[in-house]
Amino acid sequence: MKKALQLLLVLALLLSVLTGCGSANDLLDDYVGQLASGFEDYIQMTPEMQDVLDTLDKMLSGYVSGLNKPSADNIPQTSLDSDDQNIFQTVTNECATVEEMRALLLQTMKNTEKTVKFYALDSYYTNDVLYDVIFNQLCDNYMIDTMGTHKYTVTTMKTLNRQIAVQVEFTYFDDKYPLEQVKSMKEQTLAKAREVVRELDLANLSVYERVKAVNDYLIDNCVYPDAEPYSKESHSPYGALIERSAVCEGYARAAQLLFELCDVPSYYVVGDTKAGGHAWNLVQIDGKWYQMDATWNDTETNRNMYFLVTDAFMSHSRTWDRTKYPATATTPYQ
Repeated sequence: MKKALQLLLVLALLLSVLTGCGSANDLLDDYVGQLASGFEDYIQMTPEMQDVLDTLDKMLSGYVSGLNKPSADNIPQTSLDSDDQNIFQTVTNECATVEEMRALLLQTMKNTEKTVKFYALDSYYTNDVLYDVIFNQLCDNYMIDTMGTHKYTVTTMKTLNRQIAVQVEFTYFDDKYPLEQVKSMKEQTLAKAREVVRELDLANLSVYERVKAVNDYLIDNCVYPDAEPYSKESHSPYGALIERSAVCEGYARAAQLLFELCDVPSYYVVGDTKAGGHAWNLVQIDGKWYQMDATWNDTETNRNMYFLVTDAFMSHSRTWDRTKYPATATTPYQ
């Protein structure tokens, strides 16, 4: 706590000098007030306050973004005119709704196919809609079917009857492996996940015991890579379950896959820390939701610090779009 107070005091003084706005005393009052209110939940929920602060410091200082998802602005896009129609001479799919496009794209990734072409209505189709469907609706929900899909390119061309011809080209694991090998990696990962469920006898455990077993299994059997550059596999459940080395995305995706196989209601959650993008999970026990971060639980000091805690607790170390996920219980799981 002393370390945190000292840091905030220094930041307040620096900010007052740089901005020239308000007095240093005002800024100090604000920061001390924020510190007191912000850490009240920590003190109530975690008596070993210094352990919390030390672990949080360690996580934030050693953590680099574990997400491998480009922004919508970084997706390569090409718009053709009517003189460049050769690419679209073999289009057979027609998607009249976002739901139809979503189903077609999911099937393409499930089959580990490189390219898909379709006609879409310009009344709903935009590059932002395509991005949302691929990453937010599909990649964040289908751990095996979309495994390794971190990039795509899109080519479009306007046609008659308010239609747009669309070609999407997917890249799996940065084209590191032939498509048949990617399919094999998916099969290996699913087989290993089913093996883990059997070995842990999750079907015969309570929901709490299943969640605890998944958290502990990943901690015991997976490590965070020592340094960048992180492999593409480490962002996937293949990295966590087969190679036993993964960044947060791999931990969280593997956890989500195991939860799905043992019937634990859950979400794969993405957000941001001061060090970059981060991923973890939400789980439901006895009708209430709780936060779980297996990556940050993988420490030598406290394997349960981020286990079945609240939104309030998690908000001290990260931000996320809360509208996408259910709110947690107001107190940690007892």
